[in-house]
Amino acid sequence: MTYVISDFSKRIKAVNGTFKRRAFEPQLLMDNPLNLVKEFEKLQKNMYREKSRVYEFLEVLKEMNIPYGQVRKEFKDRQNFGNKTMGFLNRGAFDPANLPPREWTAILPRLVEKLNNAYSEEIASGKQERFTLNDIYPVQQLQSIIRKWVNVPLGLNDDQLEEYFNTGKDPRIVEEVTETEDTSMILPPAVSEPKQVARVKPQVPLDAANVSAEVIASKPDQNVVGSTGLTATETAWLSNEEKAMRLKQKGLA
Repeated sequence: MTYVISDFSKRIKAVNGTFKRRAFEPQLLMDNPLNLVKEFEKLQKNMYREKSRVYEFLEVLKEMNIPYGQVRKEFKDRQNFGNKTMGFLNRGAFDPANLPPREWTAILPRLVEKLNNAYSEEIASGKQERFTLNDIYPVQQLQSIIRKWVNVPLGLNDDQLEEYFNTGKDPRIVEEVTETEDTSMILPPAVSEPKQVARVKPQVPLDAANVSAEVIASKPDQNVVGSTGLTATETAWLSNEEKAMRLKQKGLA
């Protein structure tokens, strides 16, 4: 464990050294006045990669049931592994690099003068304004880079990092989606209207205009004898006058 932690410390120290060398290189500054911003972004990415290594190592130690107190003791007094950084590592979050220390930035005023001298003709002709310290060391822009990287989940590869910066979510975590019934297109049940019963008008023969519809619609008397309109009983027992009256009562006379 001691050897691995020592190697981590050396790697992080090397990343910081590379940033210092390239960010404050006069020739790179002449080629690109925002070189420090570019290198500061690169510093965060390289530091993220190294601290992801440390985080994965800590996860292995957890699986081995090594107490965190013992692990913290091994990291104690190691460069770049203070209490703040260890707190971030323990919860799997990235603690970004701070702004360059004052001893590094002390050379910036001299670099500004060199930059103005290099562009003296452009400045004299009005094509270029004189450079200021804020042009090569834009504090607000550098701080925005820090805010971008703070608390980024450790252990993401380059593609996952890009997705995280676009969505703000850890792409390794798959959210469970509960399927719900889509009722947006279901229409409410139709309210059944009461059926209208058509009243069927009795069919009246054209040649029976004077006969009542009730008589035509009534059920015929199956005891009627032939076409007389009288039943067998009426035919046998009624006189002719009574038969005529009976037929009149039936509407047949």
